[in-house]
Amino acid sequence: MPIEALCEAYSNDEDRAGNPAFDAVQQVLHITVEEIAASYLLGPPNILLAVMGISHAIISGSYALLVFFRGTFIPQDLDIYVPAQWMHILKAYIVERGWKENDDHKDAAYDMASVLDVLLFKHPQSNRTINVIISRTSSAIQPIVEFHSTLVMNYIASYGVVCLYPTLTLMGKGIIRVQTNKTCQGFDKYRQRGFDLQASTSAWADLPGHRCKVDYMCPATIRNLHDYGTVFIPFTQCSHRLEVHEDGLVWKNPIKCGGNEIVKDIGYTVSAMGEYCENLIHDLVLVLLMI
Repeated sequence: MPIEALCEAYSNDEDRAGNPAFDAVQQVLHITVEEIAASYLLGPPNILLAVMGISHAIISGSYALLVFFRGTFIPQDLDIYVPAQWMHILKAYIVERGWKENDDHKDAAYDMASVLDVLLFKHPQSNRTINVIISRTSSAIQPIVEFHSTLVMNYIASYGVVCLYPTLTLMGKGIIRVQTNKTCQGFDKYRQRGFDLQASTSAWADLPGHRCKVDYMCPATIRNLHDYGTVFIPFTQCSHRLEVHEDGLVWKNPIKCGGNEIVKDIGYTVSAMGEYCENLIHDLVLVLLMI
């Protein structure tokens, strides 16, 4: 899918109707939600989306990436993110659909500053798993910008799909922002699916000239949800923007740009409500506190 065509369709409202790139993503978006609802026994797609809207929940992980790479891989489970204050709504709906909460230990892959807890659900008629990741802030999106790489910084909301690093993601590329033993397993999974994960944009000769801390694809650039680096594809043509309550989300990745190795730096996420989540390495924090 040409990123230029998709971005052009997003930036010009008049060009949306009938634009092949834009229409193609909208169609796949609807199909993906239908498949999720059917595969995970979550009822009619419109009801699922309504519950997501009421609870401010979003779907992320492999299913959000699948919207842009349909048919290239099969997700292993479903990740739904929800703010703590709305978790009871989402949980009640999942349980009503026959899912049972499982006592398995929390996966270390969700060990992020803004994640409060993770609930696992199993269904007697399915071998699949639903992971409900509870955000400790007012936004379910805040954990998304703390993922292990930019490749998976995408999500499906009740109003559409959002890709935070589209230039790289739609080329099948991603910048690694956190490297641990657990995240390395995730890297292997996505590399086996054909994606290219690197420590810096300098690893790719086919990218345009890089302006550090300026270009939206640069991991060191301070970003927000409504800058021109984000691509948002709504479910319907009448939905023109992201929801207002998300306007204040700002983030900076905890890595420096350049080189072939990950060099850690100060990073943070700040929600629309001003809730700050540290995303720092401890020795840097201690140094800053001593200054």
